[in-house]
Amino acid sequence: MHRLHLSTGMCAKVESSSKESEKKKKRVVDLDEADHFTNGKELIRSAATRFATTYLTLACLHELKGALITMFSSDKWKLSRSAASQEGKRIEAIVLDSRDFWLHVAYCLRAAMPILKVFRMVDSYTSPSMGFIRKAMDQAKEKIGSNFNNVQKRYQSVRDILDQRYQLQFHSHLRAAAYYLNPHYHHSDDFNPDVNIKLGLFSSL
Repeated sequence: MHRLHLSTGMCAKVESSSKESEKKKKRVVDLDEADHFTNGKELIRSAATRFATTYLTLACLHELKGALITMFSSDKWKLSRSAASQEGKRIEAIVLDSRDFWLHVAYCLRAAMPILKVFRMVDSYTSPSMGFIRKAMDQAKEKIGSNFNNVQKRYQSVRDILDQRYQLQFHSHLRAAAYYLNPHYHHSDDFNPDVNIKLGLFSSL
């Protein structure tokens, strides 16, 4: 599996908190009680890779943010035995922490979701992806920028990680040549290969 290691300090903190919260919710929160507030929607969304599972679960939590806050603020929760336990209090503090946890969840999703789309393409067995990876990564980086209103200082650390990992894991002369020869891009009006793409093509001949 192709993966990019996208763990800034902020995302690592949220990932740790979300995993801890999810594991403990299984034990602490009565499932019928949770279903009542989330309309039966699952809090954990699995995927082929651990990276994807983590961020898809974060997306699900973010989608159900209002329902979770309502549940942990309800009298039904406060009167439950779980609410008085250490684990229950800790989970409640995480969910109701609107100034820290949820802001970091939103940050991680803005940074990670465009990359997940690239992963789906790379891990797909239905069509070859080699000739599409470079363009897909460029589009993902552009989308990350727009997700942060193109305020560079808000997303530059993420872009730096992506560039570094792309060079280590994805960049090769063969992939550059595949991109250059891909008719989907080669015959488009905006096709403008840089010197590295041309070098990759010549080196692969």
